[in-house]
Amino acid sequence: MEEWQIRMKGSSTSTLLRHMDGCEGKKNPHQATISSYFQSKSLNKAQREQLTNSLVEAVAALPGLGFISPSKSEFLALIQTVSDLTARAGAPIDAAREVVSDVTLRNKMIEKARSREELVRSLLSKQGTCKQVLLDGWRNPYTHGEVLGVTVVVIKDAQPYAVAIAPRDLPSGKSKDLGEALAEVCDNFNIKMIDGLFTSDSCNANLSALRNLPSIPCYCHLVQLAVDEGVIPSKTEMAETAGYREVALPSLLAAQPRPGGSSTKTLLNECSRLVAFFKRSQLNKALTELREIPGLIKLKQRNITRWDSSLLMISSILASWDGVTLLLARRGQTRHFETVLSQKQMLMDLSSLLSPFRAATKDMERVQRGVAAIGIRRLEECWVHLNTTPANESEAVTETRRAMRKAFVNKVIMRLTPDALLGAMMEPRYKLAGVERLGIVREFRKKDDLLDRENLVGELKVWTINENVHECVAADEGEDEATVALDDSRISPGTLPEVGKPA
Repeated sequence: MEEWQIRMKGSSTSTLLRHMDGCEGKKNPHQATISSYFQSKSLNKAQREQLTNSLVEAVAALPGLGFISPSKSEFLALIQTVSDLTARAGAPIDAAREVVSDVTLRNKMIEKARSREELVRSLLSKQGTCKQVLLDGWRNPYTHGEVLGVTVVVIKDAQPYAVAIAPRDLPSGKSKDLGEALAEVCDNFNIKMIDGLFTSDSCNANLSALRNLPSIPCYCHLVQLAVDEGVIPSKTEMAETAGYREVALPSLLAAQPRPGGSSTKTLLNECSRLVAFFKRSQLNKALTELREIPGLIKLKQRNITRWDSSLLMISSILASWDGVTLLLARRGQTRHFETVLSQKQMLMDLSSLLSPFRAATKDMERVQRGVAAIGIRRLEECWVHLNTTPANESEAVTETRRAMRKAFVNKVIMRLTPDALLGAMMEPRYKLAGVERLGIVREFRKKDDLLDRENLVGELKVWTINENVHECVAADEGEDEATVALDDSRISPGTLPEVGKPA
């Protein structure tokens, strides 16, 4: 399995990397024997710079290689193997002479790919009828062509793993081409379309391609859309933030006054200016070297293409708050960032508002058993959180909470379907009636009848599950029936009666 486990790095919202398993496989699986005889040595600064420059040249020159490759275990193993062989040879090797031809390498790669495909087919054939398939389409920045990426969850040694089974070039990004390519990929791995449970983001082409297939939305994408509504400013302001990397350093000392200066979006934009100044003026490194206040971390800039980046920026500023104020005071530059330094409480309120969404995202993006039910549980927790305003919360943050709540209804709750609730209806602590009592379901029913009882029962029948099994369990003694919470139990064959027999 280690052959095709993929280490998750980065956080692009336009690729499937966010949905792949975070396993790294065995540590250093290709360790050469020579390491037993030669003790490893660290490179000096000049040598490390030479290695870095070589990697940059390779990544920039080879279309499709990507910046993620140098951090993957297989890529590191390649560099380690070259190092070990050089030590064994006692002198630098001649790469042009030792590397095999393109044809030989291509044939070996094809042979390896075929063996991996057969392994995946074998594992899928041993699973039940329902296969979890994740897909996304995006534009290749090198060829400017459209690409379909597909992963499937396979079970090996009782553990789930996300395995990439395609990319596939597309004639266009239209839903028709995407649907046809998806059908070909599934057919190649003997996955019947009616036996798959498909997951993708909220792209219109993806939604159209999955219109007649069992599918659930990507909860992580939906949650981020709701969060962004409250904290991400206009495109014009975000362009200014991105421009902080290019403006002259003295310009970063000038505040950017805007109408509604007390809003959280304006405050976060000023936080971006502070982080940019610390990065550009080498103060970020100085933070970690302060002897008076050990343990500080570098400030992190937010990036709208990365999930939870606003929270990560806020958290880094709060974690190093004393160091930030100390360094600015030493340089006599505190006055330039009063907009941020005078609003510590608002930043703390924002951190409290956003933290549950990051926790939910980290839980929902993992490949794990019961993830469909876990996703519904996390969405319900986020909804309850948005509807619970702390007594001392600042007005600006409360206004942000209202904006996020409205977006959560439109961008998350109204995207729910009976397919999305199937996993929760199979949970022993929810079942059918328990799902009907969820706040997100009740909110949905105010605007649409797609999630009414008849449709939910129909969903169970489609999957050949007896709806009588799904009478809700009684609330525990002393527990409010309307707020029965899902515990950490998982569905198993032993927890359900046989179909056709009463519960």
